[in-house]
Amino acid sequence: MTVNIYEMGGGRILSNMLQTCLTENNILEATICISLDLSKPGGCIDSLLFWLNVVREQIQIIAEKLSKTN
Repeated sequence: MTVNIYEMGGGRILSNMLQTCLTENNILEATICISLDLSKPGGCIDSLLFWLNVVREQIQIIAEKLSKTN
């Protein structure tokens, strides 16, 4: 199973949708792909760091849930 999360407008506003797609039920089979808009190179690092942080936080939440349920 592959989880595909596409940024279809709204950008960072929709970052909370990651918690719907990336869950404890599919974390072992999930694939995360972060695409950057290179037409605006000045914002690439900021965007990359933002999305890496969002993914990291969601994985930490999932890890806490899984540690409680074994």
